[in-house]
Amino acid sequence: MARPVQIDAFDRDILAFELFGGDRDQGVEIFQNKMVVTRAPHRCVICLGPVEPGSRVRAQTEHSPALGCVRTFYVCAECCEACRLATVDPNDAGRAIEARTAIGADRARAA
Repeated sequence: MARPVQIDAFDRDILAFELFGGDRDQGVEIFQNKMVVTRAPHRCVICLGPVEPGSRVRAQTEHSPALGCVRTFYVCAECCEACRLATVDPNDAGRAIEARTAIGADRARAA
């Protein structure tokens, strides 16, 4: 029998941040939302930066009926910290995550 996974408060705060806020398609179902160690390179969904193999990051897997597919979104370590701050630090007021999102927008324009 598999042992239940216990997450610490730090991870819980990161995972509590809603990745897409109110900007979400109808009927999206989240299958998994957890911290993982990557085995392959990925791209961060927030800042669009690289997520190197061996990185401990957030991975959220979901199904979108509108797109007809299952996708996993990865959040790099720096953006995980911004997610945590948005969840627990009232003085941050979302500034850290907005800054990371702005980096992603700049990278998207440059691509």
